[in-house]
Amino acid sequence: MVSMLKNIHDKISHRIVSKQKESDKWTGRLCPKIQKKLDKYVEWAAHCMVQEAGRGVFQVTSFKNIYLVDLNMNNCECKKWELSGIPCHHSVACFRHERIEPESMVHMCYTVESYRKAYAYNIMPLRDKARCEKMYGTIVYPPLYTKVMGRPKKNRKKDPEEKKDKHGGLKLTKHGSTMHCSISGAPDHNKKGHYKHENVIPNEEVAQAGEDYDDPSIIDDIMPHTVHADLDPTQTPGSMIFMMQEQERFTYPPVRDFGPLPESTFIANGRAEIPSARVTTAMSRGRQQSTRRGTGGAGRGTRGGAGAGRGTIRGAGRGTRG
Repeated sequence: MVSMLKNIHDKISHRIVSKQKESDKWTGRLCPKIQKKLDKYVEWAAHCMVQEAGRGVFQVTSFKNIYLVDLNMNNCECKKWELSGIPCHHSVACFRHERIEPESMVHMCYTVESYRKAYAYNIMPLRDKARCEKMYGTIVYPPLYTKVMGRPKKNRKKDPEEKKDKHGGLKLTKHGSTMHCSISGAPDHNKKGHYKHENVIPNEEVAQAGEDYDDPSIIDDIMPHTVHADLDPTQTPGSMIFMMQEQERFTYPPVRDFGPLPESTFIANGRAEIPSARVTTAMSRGRQQSTRRGTGGAGRGTRGGAGAGRGTIRGAGRGTRG
């Protein structure tokens, strides 16, 4: 155990020192690998066409694809900028349109300053074993190993309470396991009893099973977890992790109340000359008018027919008499 910890100490100490010497040779704001990747995106941005939509929103055409870039939210529809923190070539094209340096839009965790702060703390070397303070405690020795004759066992060590089958062997049981429904995934029933438990109101005790505290005063007595700055150097105000936590903030889309679109001047000037809509039978009002007209014509036709009938009777009567 001591030798393993010593090897871990030596490897970490060697890594921190090598990273410190390597970062001292760097120039510029970004780390070399990140700068190389950003330069590649700058070259690809030459093939993108940018169209400004206003308020930091752009439409970028890359070959046959169209992407929307929002500089206020630091995102692009290709999702590369959000996932990696390095602006994609679509956003770099928008930076070129707005005269913005691409290096200034890269996340601060890729800067040389953050890299040096991450490896700023050295691990102190260990003293010789002879100079260690003696504690006069119980000496701990490794357990004694006794080699047993024969083939080593491969079966697991079974519990004495396990049942035995009819052949005398140990039988495994499902004691302690909870069945689950294959339809709903709920415990304490299977798919055969799913419809019996479907409309049952759950017990309040089951709903409150996750609460470990019966007395609310116990929760009030719990002290919050605090980290001492001397014991954890990453929590000091000058550390890289502390600065990233302070600068990390949630970004929300800006409120854009554009309101209704203005009316066209051409339509406003010619509104008086627009003819009114003609009433047709497709409208409810047109169907009512057509029904009224048909009913009135039929009544007048019936009356005329009745007069014609009277004339026929009279003519027929006069002819017979004569």
